[in-house]
Amino acid sequence: MKKGREVHKSKTLQSKEYLRKKLGVVDKKIDGSLVSEKYKIRGKVDEILTLKDESMAPLDYKFAVYNDMIFYL
Repeated sequence: MKKGREVHKSKTLQSKEYLRKKLGVVDKKIDGSLVSEKYKIRGKVDEILTLKDESMAPLDYKFAVYNDMIFYL
């Protein structure tokens, strides 16, 4: 988790101006909050992307190493 936090922090600092143009991103909000009254859920994502067709998409950074083992809850 410590490594993940470090990667998250560096991505946030590095990518303030970077837009994923191959995906059609025209704008983004960093550390956005999302809320659904309908489903009664809320959460934070690393970025909320605005696409050129005016739709929006959440983006959350993850860092993990796969060791040929899957854990189930």
